[in-house]
Amino acid sequence: MISIFATIPVVAAIYEQGGIAAAVCHGPAAHLNATLANDTFKPL
Repeated sequence: MISIFATIPVVAAIYEQGGIAAAVCHGPAAHLNATLANDTFKPL
């Protein structure tokens, strides 16, 4: 099982490249702590 914290950089990278980061059920919790490359936080 992958740690939720391991997915945070992946979610941010997808978002920064204009992609759609989606999740189902409790998965959106991985999006809560995503910090973008410019060190800003943007709720995804």
